[in-house]
Amino acid sequence: MKKSILALLFAAQSAFGAYKIPDGSITIAKLNTQNSAPYDIKDCTIATSVGSNQLTIALKNQAGNDPSTTAPCRVAFRSSTLATGTYSDVNATSSTSLVVSSGATLGCTSGIPCNLYVYALNNAGTIELAVSGVAQLDEGVLWTSTTMSSSATAGSQIYSGTGRSSKAIRTIGRINITEATAGTWTSNATSLTLPPFPFGRFFAQSNAPGGTATSTTSTSFVAVTGTGYSTSRTLYGVALAGATANDYALKIAYLPAGYYRITATGHLYNSTNGFDCESRLRDITNNLVLAQLNTGVGGSSGPGASSFLDGTYYYSADQTNIQWSVEVRSTNGSGTCVYNISNGGSSYSAITVTRLDI
Repeated sequence: MKKSILALLFAAQSAFGAYKIPDGSITIAKLNTQNSAPYDIKDCTIATSVGSNQLTIALKNQAGNDPSTTAPCRVAFRSSTLATGTYSDVNATSSTSLVVSSGATLGCTSGIPCNLYVYALNNAGTIELAVSGVAQLDEGVLWTSTTMSSSATAGSQIYSGTGRSSKAIRTIGRINITEATAGTWTSNATSLTLPPFPFGRFFAQSNAPGGTATSTTSTSFVAVTGTGYSTSRTLYGVALAGATANDYALKIAYLPAGYYRITATGHLYNSTNGFDCESRLRDITNNLVLAQLNTGVGGSSGPGASSFLDGTYYYSADQTNIQWSVEVRSTNGSGTCVYNISNGGSSYSAITVTRLDI
């Protein structure tokens, strides 16, 4: 828009000769009032600092300074009325920040890298900051935030200095940060990223078993045993906790509320000819059977069949130390069901958890 204004002035000068622009007719402030597009975020950056075990998230302009009337941060927000398909531009023209309280973990885990997402919130024409562990919130709807406090421990919530109801938001940044003790903010951000950036889906996968995992001959389902349990580590920023020893399982220390796909892929057969095996994928923590399949056929070492267990589930609340396991049984109690992750040179992917709603 600025270029368009200047182009018109130069065109006028060319057509009519020298043209004097009146003093004060063009200023930075005036140029910043020109209309934007509904997706615009202009001259907005973020900065972080730590002190007194708190994390401060500050809104800055392109120069890295506090926004001002001459150098504002400008954000286009959807209408505050859902039935209205318009947008408005809101300028931040003064210091704007959010202090994350000591004790507020925001869903982060001690010693594990954590992604936090920074949002601009339109409070009746004033830009306020909000933060959440959830990426890519739908900017086409209105959101309600919770007041920041030491109790801000849910990764699935949006927190702001003062709780706001039904407000338009925009994603303006991402913070990657690791604290030795979650909620005790003593180490500053490892990285700060401005949009656009990819919103990777929440993803975790168990270790592959180091050998054959064997069930009993029971007609009741039993957990497959072997060396395939996950150990305490981080994968794609997800905190994994040690699953029960000798269970072919995946355990995650913290799982935000959301819609997930859980799969387990392996090879299953019965050691005795003529008898079949059945496998299932179960959420041990909540006692949920996510998928069940009769695939294993008899044979002294096979041939068996691929066992692909695929389930989806909406976890309406955050989960702590949630665990999934593969379980098998002999359909008639004869023979021994053998489950592993490779057969004939083919490899399988163990247990995988993928978030679908981000």
